[in-house]
Amino acid sequence: QLEEEIEALEQRKAEIEDQLSSMEGLSPEEITKLSERFSLIETELCAKMEEWERVETFLAEKSSSSSAG
Repeated sequence: QLEEEIEALEQRKAEIEDQLSSMEGLSPEEITKLSERFSLIETELCAKMEEWERVETFLAEKSSSSSAG
């Protein structure tokens, strides 16, 4: 489930990047809003990635300790 959330965030990030790259016709307010949304998504994505790494580390430790026994 965490993996799906990360994928969804990356998808949203890509969409905003597309919008930001085609800035012609966007007002400064829209650009600011998009940039803020982009920052929020990046922050959320980083948090999810860290959570994901913690889960993977935990699972790796758990499986290595159980297989050792």
